[in-house]
Amino acid sequence: MDAKKARRNAKSSLTRRSNNLYSMIENNRPVEEITEALELVEIDYKTVVEKHEALVEKVDDEEFAKEEKWIEDCREKTLILKFRAKDYILKSKQEQVTQDTCAENDIAKKTQKPKKITEKMPTQLL
Repeated sequence: MDAKKARRNAKSSLTRRSNNLYSMIENNRPVEEITEALELVEIDYKTVVEKHEALVEKVDDEEFAKEEKWIEDCREKTLILKFRAKDYILKSKQEQVTQDTCAENDIAKKTQKPKKITEKMPTQLL
């Protein structure tokens, strides 16, 4: 069945890109790389859905239920990875804001002039 092979090939590409994205997250790659990899996963998932829809148009009711379970499993795994990637991106951006704020505070402290002491020191000790 050609539709099944087309879907299988699309799923294979999705799996490779998903594994790549997972590895990138695990290795703390820059947000830009994660974002780009996530976009590729989303494109591949849409392709899998298109191929799946083309396939289920040609199957009987018994086979349809089996195929719907297959796409639901694929959807769930893709969503979990997507959520993980978005959480990583959000956390990384929050950490960057915190680092930037700390750096700005450090610079501000270094550039402040020392305060003048206005009290006079006693000239005699008791």
